[in-house]
Amino acid sequence: MPERRLRIGVAGLGRAFTLMLPTLAADPRLELVAAADPRAEATGRFAADFGARVYASVDELCADEGV
Repeated sequence: MPERRLRIGVAGLGRAFTLMLPTLAADPRLELVAAADPRAEATGRFAADFGARVYASVDELCADEGV
């Protein structure tokens, strides 16, 4: 049976996230599936790069049962 990947939702797409991104993206056990950030430019870029769902608030992200 294939190993299940841990589905990650990111709260905040600022500097700390950009520093962690290479490590997260390189780990085959993880899947970036959603992100929350109030900046439309940041969430638009995340959605385009990862094909993931995006939200304007952390509350919306936490309500996503797929994360």
